[in-house]
Amino acid sequence: MTKVPGQSSNPPMPGARVILAAWCMMIALALVVIEVVARIVFPLPELTNFNRIEYTPTTIAPELRRKNFLMNSTISWTSDPDHAGSILHLNLYGFRDSQWDVAHKRAPRILFVGDSFVEGFMAADDEAIPAVFARRARAAGRVIEVFNLGVGGTDLPDYLKLIQDAVPALSPDEVVLVFYANDFAGQAPFSPAQIRPPFEPKYRSVWRPRIAEVVWRLIAGEPVPLAWHGKPKPYLAAVPDPSNPWTEHAATLAPKVDPDIADAMRRAMFNPFAVDELAEYAHYFRIPVDVSTHLSFLRDFLAARNVRLRLAYIPYPAQVSDYYIQFKHRFGGRDVVSMSGPEYQIQAAHIAEVAGRLSVPFLDLTPLVRAREDAGEHLYWDYDHHFRPAGYALAADALYAWMEAPSRDAIERKK
Repeated sequence: MTKVPGQSSNPPMPGARVILAAWCMMIALALVVIEVVARIVFPLPELTNFNRIEYTPTTIAPELRRKNFLMNSTISWTSDPDHAGSILHLNLYGFRDSQWDVAHKRAPRILFVGDSFVEGFMAADDEAIPAVFARRARAAGRVIEVFNLGVGGTDLPDYLKLIQDAVPALSPDEVVLVFYANDFAGQAPFSPAQIRPPFEPKYRSVWRPRIAEVVWRLIAGEPVPLAWHGKPKPYLAAVPDPSNPWTEHAATLAPKVDPDIADAMRRAMFNPFAVDELAEYAHYFRIPVDVSTHLSFLRDFLAARNVRLRLAYIPYPAQVSDYYIQFKHRFGGRDVVSMSGPEYQIQAAHIAEVAGRLSVPFLDLTPLVRAREDAGEHLYWDYDHHFRPAGYALAADALYAWMEAPSRDAIERKK
């Protein structure tokens, strides 16, 4: 090419404005990438004022009681005498479930509320009652959203507290409240103090930079959840932590417990609060707790929000089989020889009577569990009082069949 006289061989340099615009674009792109990565690595819940820690009993390890510590946490529950345990992976709201899309409801939503039997202690994440129930629904072609709101160690007053907040927070169509036999041991009557102020969900701004939120949480001493689950932390604390009853009361507790069981309790490798549970339950199971006011309030609270209530009852192992007595004797209650008689079943009968008066559907799982136990299938662990996976599956299958029966009946009537 012929060079034109006076023309430089070098291309012209871009102007300052062009350079500035290019740098701005690069910085903006970098910030976008950082924000995307930050939202992936440091997820935060949509709701800022709803977390499981608010409904967790004080008996859990103090380390777990830090505000919102249970976001995406991993906790463990162990029973050394059974040579078994479970690892619980919690979501951003601290519940043992997959991550919830709270704001976008895509199908009828069912909340399962209860204690460790709903949460699924001594079983894998996918073996808990709500998880099995959801699989049964998917297999049947039913599109629903199933939330696991089980919280280990809770009872009737805790359920009322949780439901009053969870319903406006999660907008369910149905609440399935699953009672366990010990929920009523020594419970006080319903009190107006159990009626909570109206819960108002607070949503996180989608425009707030995640890096800024993370920095603010670190400065404020708040935990920053990660997208992955970390090392499990024990649900209960070992001696010498003051939350373990053996720290201060070992001299009183030790004579009632076999040495190897006592050692596991001190190490929080077996429930340290289970000492004398057999004698305690043998006493309380013969004293019905009047739940008519509790359930009447709950029914009316949910009905006002167009939410249906269902109730279910899971028995204590010794209520359905004397097989478990021999193991419970190793940590107290040695004077109790049987709890399978009708005098120990009156609480479920009382709930059935109240539910009938209130027109609230109720399923007592006692007959079904007893039939399996009578057939030689042990659905509970020997020492720990929780279900084995087969017990959870049985309960979930029974609940699903029971809950689907009305819809099937309606279909048949239409035909």
